[in-house]
Amino acid sequence: MWVELVAPWQGKIVGYAALSKMRAPQGWACLAPVAVLPEFQNAAAAPDNVDLPICL
Repeated sequence: MWVELVAPWQGKIVGYAALSKMRAPQGWACLAPVAVLPEFQNAAAAPDNVDLPICL
């Protein structure tokens, strides 16, 4: 993994996203895996993780 992000809420992790290195094309990354607890999907925590600009 290149980058891992977590979304904490009241002492527990409710969301997770990672940029995984791809084998080809070289130097590329894939936004996977992404996970959000069901009770937080369609809530404010879900889009914040995916919409973050990431500069490496």
